[in-house]
Amino acid sequence: MSRRQIESILDVGRWSGSGSNKQPWEVLVVRDADAKRKMGEWGANPAVTAAAVLLIVSTGDNAAFDEGRLARAAQPGRPAHGLGSTVATLKGDGITAAKELFGIPADRRAHTIVAIGHTDQQVRSARPRTPSLGSPWTSLPIGTTINKAVAAYAAVSSSREGACPLPPGYDEDS
Repeated sequence: MSRRQIESILDVGRWSGSGSNKQPWEVLVVRDADAKRKMGEWGANPAVTAAAVLLIVSTGDNAAFDEGRLARAAQPGRPAHGLGSTVATLKGDGITAAKELFGIPADRRAHTIVAIGHTDQQVRSARPRTPSLGSPWTSLPIGTTINKAVAAYAAVSSSREGACPLPPGYDEDS
């Protein structure tokens, strides 16, 4: 992945809206293989195989929603380059460990990553196009009541081992 591609993706992301339009974040681009491996160990599994990882560093916990908006906004920039992406988070002690590794101040929030790389077309084409559980949500006609939708889901679920039964109060005929 070239520096130009990364800059293009960051440029798309910088237009993301935020609360009070403050854009309370910085983005740390991680390309080092050892650092990405550590991020994977800290819960952000997609980081390991990504060509580049964007670690969103924000001003504090009150900016969590804005991080999600930025992560989502950065994603439209990658198809133009033939890239795929996914969002993940650092977990547990990994949050503090990442701050220490990258020299991020303790008062900053550093949880959310966007892992970006070239899509493995062979793996992607081998995936089923519809959910493997036969989700009824995609096949119910418009106007189906919630009770019928829940009943249809329960019918599909009950055919699987360990599935939940129909919730109390839901009638299949209503």
